[in-house]
Amino acid sequence: MAIVGLAAARRAGLPAQGLTIAALAIGGVSLIGVITFQMAYSSTSNERRVANAEPAVTQSILPSANSTQSATSSPEAVVAVVDGSAEKPHPVGAAAIVGNEYQVQVLSVKLNATDEVVANNMFNKPPKGRYILVDLSVTYAGAKEGNPWIDLTPTFVGTDARQYDASSCGASLDNGAMNVPTLEKGGQANYQVCMDVPLGAIEGGKIFVQKRLSMNSKSRIYWGLN
Repeated sequence: MAIVGLAAARRAGLPAQGLTIAALAIGGVSLIGVITFQMAYSSTSNERRVANAEPAVTQSILPSANSTQSATSSPEAVVAVVDGSAEKPHPVGAAAIVGNEYQVQVLSVKLNATDEVVANNMFNKPPKGRYILVDLSVTYAGAKEGNPWIDLTPTFVGTDARQYDASSCGASLDNGAMNVPTLEKGGQANYQVCMDVPLGAIEGGKIFVQKRLSMNSKSRIYWGLN
């Protein structure tokens, strides 16, 4: 407003009023003061943010008792490998929790059980490859009741990158999964499942067990055969 008043006075040929000039000077000094204060405040705020900010990568991921680390090409990237995963399967004989409802133990794996399976029942046909026989021990830990032959799917993963479950066998077993009664909490049972696996895909394979119809592959628990 002081600038407008000063310009109007000059166009009218009137002398500039002292108050107009004083207002213009005060306004200019105030503007300079505001700019200086904002610059100082902005610099201080940035310094505080930098001082209080946590470094982007300062924490290392410490392995738990049941995990190891696998370094990648990036030094910041750390991948935890957990016991029971495909990369670090349990040994045969170990027990693990599957689906929060079952404790499962792979007791043994017979990599050449063809003769035993075929001899078990006159209607059992020879395999296309070789019968593998898996002995399992399960304990139900859920709140209601469980049927392992319905709830769990033991599967053989061959070195041909294919999966073979009990449906690949189709043979009758004396101690088959369907013979296991319904288990209440704490109930335990042992049973067998067989798979028909091609000869060249057996050595170096793995067994995994997961809840039936589970779409999450991370819920699988693996056992190695070596």
